[in-house]
Amino acid sequence: MTNAMKYIYTIYKTRSFSMAAELLFISQPALSIAVRKEEELWGSAFFDRNAHPLKLTQAGELYIKKAEEIWHLEYELKQQLADLSDLSTGELYIAGTQYTNSYILPPMINQFMKRYPGIRIKIHESSPEANLQALQNGRVSVSFNAGTFDPQIFTQAPVFQDYILLAVPCSFAINKAYKEYALSHEQICSPEFSWNERPQIPAECFADIPMIFLSPGTNLHQITMEICHDAGFTPNILFKVDQSTTAYNLARAGIGAVWVSNLIITHSPACDMVYYQIKSKKTYRNYYALTNKKRYTNKATTEFIRICQQLI
Repeated sequence: MTNAMKYIYTIYKTRSFSMAAELLFISQPALSIAVRKEEELWGSAFFDRNAHPLKLTQAGELYIKKAEEIWHLEYELKQQLADLSDLSTGELYIAGTQYTNSYILPPMINQFMKRYPGIRIKIHESSPEANLQALQNGRVSVSFNAGTFDPQIFTQAPVFQDYILLAVPCSFAINKAYKEYALSHEQICSPEFSWNERPQIPAECFADIPMIFLSPGTNLHQITMEICHDAGFTPNILFKVDQSTTAYNLARAGIGAVWVSNLIITHSPACDMVYYQIKSKKTYRNYYALTNKKRYTNKATTEFIRICQQLI
């Protein structure tokens, strides 16, 4: 991609000449001159300068589309050339949520870095939808997601499974009624613990207690709303937050119950919470390492996925 293409693409992303100039570390007049020269070269204006925020013209939309295609071709060439070095050099772009990046991937990233110190790693952290979009756009090499995905678009490598439990503060009176179902932090963390040997409790038993939910658009929000709907009730939601850790910490303070992964529980210190296995097949989640079938998957990505499957 030429410098002129980079300039115009940055303006397109920021919708501002001044913001683009700051990101590109050049003066705004110099940026304007460079864009004018590129427009004169192709005989078309790429931006409607009277629009606020700045908009692309029809010619500009075509230019950006082709610039992105050129960027992808250059990126794939770079990846394929790096693969000839047998993982002594190259790049690995990982996408995950705060949950996967905090609780699942650190040991795998550490192991990969020890084996292949020449590979440059970048971590992209966002919502599941944004991570999938980044994967489709070629901005990341692999994305870790739970759910179901279009097999025509994504290659899916199973990586790990987690279990969703309902965590209820010990101070809640409802715990007295369901002592036989209650699990402690120590039980869940025990190597001898077996999910299949514990009794499961119907979700409707907790229909009236206040709950802390994740925001819409997350896999956990969708699953837990479906569990409540299947049980015939609308949850009493106090808060909706973006991160599982935030939700769990609010619950640990005694504010409300929370749906939480067993992996967050085992990676967190013991607290005044009681845990319940809810009677629903939806409490079991499969996570996959997803790659884009329409993009080149380099050796570094393939090796990282292999390490993940070995270590989990």
